[in-house]
Amino acid sequence: VVKEDDDLFGMLKIRALQNGEANYFNGGYEVKFDGKTFYCSGSVGVEIMQPNNENGDLTGISTTIEDIAESGMEVFVTHHQAAYSGTRLEFLSVIGEIFNGSASAQEGETTAVYLACDGVTIEADETGKEFIVRSTHSAREIPSCEDIGSIYRKYGTYDEARRAAEIDLAIAKGYYIVKLDGEIVSGANMMKTGEIVDVKANGEIRAKLNGEYVDATNYDWTFIYEDFNGDIHVASSKTNVKMSSFANVKRALADAEDALETAENNLNEAIRLKMSEKIVEEKENEVSKKTAELETAKQNAVDRYLDGCFWGTADSPAYNYITSYRYIYQKIPDAISFRYAVLDGEYVVFVNSFFE
Repeated sequence: VVKEDDDLFGMLKIRALQNGEANYFNGGYEVKFDGKTFYCSGSVGVEIMQPNNENGDLTGISTTIEDIAESGMEVFVTHHQAAYSGTRLEFLSVIGEIFNGSASAQEGETTAVYLACDGVTIEADETGKEFIVRSTHSAREIPSCEDIGSIYRKYGTYDEARRAAEIDLAIAKGYYIVKLDGEIVSGANMMKTGEIVDVKANGEIRAKLNGEYVDATNYDWTFIYEDFNGDIHVASSKTNVKMSSFANVKRALADAEDALETAENNLNEAIRLKMSEKIVEEKENEVSKKTAELETAKQNAVDRYLDGCFWGTADSPAYNYITSYRYIYQKIPDAISFRYAVLDGEYVVFVNSFFE
């Protein structure tokens, strides 16, 4: 029996098996979560814990797979503990939020987002009875990377909101689950750590996910990256990108950053010494030139190292990296480590996390 304890963000999907299906058995159910599919009887127990967003307390209910399916209840899961053998589910405990109504409406109730920068403001709501701590920067929906505007938390008093903002607990840079209007449902670290162990020329992938070695060839992979201005983007499908750690990528910009810093210091010195307008203008032009060169270097780094599809295709960058390493060093390279999230069966990979 495998016991699993992990973060995930997505709907818990349950349906009764129909006679004639390959995995059918009398009273059986199909259960999907964390990008995996399990089967079980309707009597399998489920513990559902819902967080109170104001005080952080958890309140729970005990139910069964059958009761969830028949009631029409839908559960958005942020963390789970599961016991299973093969594909046979034996028990499930989740932390999340319970919705009622159609599945399509429920799935639209919340979404995963990424906030790239810290910073908040405090404002009263329209009633004046609650206070809102709102991010000063826009968040991006995951995995589409569309701008959804600011996200926020509500507090009962101004003092509570002020204290949360002052100690930087309100809304820090990171991943969140939010309602469609931007209200934060949860703010746990949604990214898991995975490894690409081996890749074949034809696109076959051997990976380690959730501590298990799996054939990940046919997984639905999506790549996202954060650029040098703090914005995130869905990576393109191009494969002429190279694998490198983000630290190495940033070091590649060091010369351009140093050149801009030198130009800015020279300009400031010229102004301080009250040099002629001509000399100051020359220094300003040099700053503009070095600023443009740095932006070009950033875009080149994005194109070369971040914006692409790194595996899941034939002759992928991951395959080329592993093959080149074996040829040059005559040994097998370390596994390619990365962070990812599973959102309704889609494996969303954060490119900046390679080789952390």
